[in-house]
Amino acid sequence: MFVSKGRVSLTVAVDRLAEARRTADQTNEDGRNAAKVELRAEFYSASSLTTIIDPGTGKTHTIFPERWGLEEALTWLERGECLLTSGLVYPRLGLSFNKDPTVSIFMDEDDLQRLIAKQEVKQEAAPAERQLQPEGTSETATPKMRGRKKGDGSYAAIDLPLLDEMKELISSHRAASPEEAANAGGEGIWLWHLGKQDRAAGKTIQETRAGLIRSEAGS
Repeated sequence: MFVSKGRVSLTVAVDRLAEARRTADQTNEDGRNAAKVELRAEFYSASSLTTIIDPGTGKTHTIFPERWGLEEALTWLERGECLLTSGLVYPRLGLSFNKDPTVSIFMDEDDLQRLIAKQEVKQEAAPAERQLQPEGTSETATPKMRGRKKGDGSYAAIDLPLLDEMKELISSHRAASPEEAANAGGEGIWLWHLGKQDRAAGKTIQETRAGLIRSEAGS
């Protein structure tokens, strides 16, 4: 395959960028997939341009950047070639173009070197960042928060004894309803029942009691 000066085939570009990107804990396939994602973004944004050579005329044509957003672009990255159609490239293909040949895709060598150099800087900075990380702040040293445990911050520990007492009052026929049980029971049940709206707003029984005292004092 003929490669013009200053150009590199897409398959070679993927392999070289994958090698530059791959970290110690990555497989070769992981590195290749990451390289293809980065290259596709580069081509789609027109940060780097891709070209083909018309086999009929030998002229170089540039693939429209937006074509890299097509689903078949994933196949181009895998194979390093595409089906040459009239709406794929510019300048437009000549009138003599009457077939759809498969052609190799190329990118600029300088653009590839720029992407590789960026990865090399990241690779060199990674060990330094790990060394500067304070002791005890690593992922293994710092347990991750998994959210609040079931029941944490709730009133379950307070509710259960009061509910049991209310059930006892109703089952022994000393009260016919929760409201009567609240009146017949001790202060804790009464305040618990009376302060349900306060509880929904996050208030404690003590805060409900204080509110009642303030209310009685003002009446």
